[in-house]
Amino acid sequence: MERWKLLMIFPALLLAISILVLINNYVKRGEIIEKDVELTGGMVISVPVRGELNLEKLEEGLEDVSVRLVGGSPPMLIIQSPERNATKILESLREFVNYDLEEVEIGDIEPVLGEVFWEQGKMALALAFTSIALVIFLLFRSPIPCFTVILCSISNFIITLAAMSIFGVYLSLATLGALLMMLGYSIDTNMLLTTAVLKRKGDIESNIKKVRKTGLTITLVGLLSLLPIYFLSNNPVVQEISFVLGVGIAAEAVNTWIQNAGILRWWVMRR
Repeated sequence: MERWKLLMIFPALLLAISILVLINNYVKRGEIIEKDVELTGGMVISVPVRGELNLEKLEEGLEDVSVRLVGGSPPMLIIQSPERNATKILESLREFVNYDLEEVEIGDIEPVLGEVFWEQGKMALALAFTSIALVIFLLFRSPIPCFTVILCSISNFIITLAAMSIFGVYLSLATLGALLMMLGYSIDTNMLLTTAVLKRKGDIESNIKKVRKTGLTITLVGLLSLLPIYFLSNNPVVQEISFVLGVGIAAEAVNTWIQNAGILRWWVMRR
């Protein structure tokens, strides 16, 4: 069996594992990924942590709240609660961590407003996928190129959601925006690949090799630009955006240059 056919197993396994992660989330929590209070409504409290913190004991001690620790200098403890009693939560928090009340940030979003944000976010994602499919079909007038681009976009989306779930990144307005940016990025490299395979004359392998160098260079530059943003920023939102984009760009490289390149090779050889 040719090497490129064997390599196609890797993105398929990666997608399958990601789907299993999301299914497990749905079975346990009733949703594939936890949403931020921006999309559910409620209160979010951000507390800089300057000492030791046992996150497991904190989760056990604070009932009906969701807690996560975001890296930075200092690390930021994010507490989400459907209740709007910040005083009660902060008093309970004293037992687990020392903090300066002046540094604490409290945000509050009405449930109705959160639901509106969530509906608008889903609509934006649906329109993005529909627009992508329509534009690709009009450009290449063939179902297979359209299928490969949509498959890559959906795979990137699922893999990124699974990574967000594993690393405790919630779905919020900011990360929804990052997911939309990631979809746009994946279209660029897929257009490079599809154009090289379908519209350039010459050997398929040499055409793919030439354009792959350009595509992977773009991917590498994108990842390198996101690394300092993630590790040096003290803003949790900026870190989450850079995380989502970084995972999405990495997944896009695998799905475009292994999965989609393999499908297009197979299709062109059979024509």
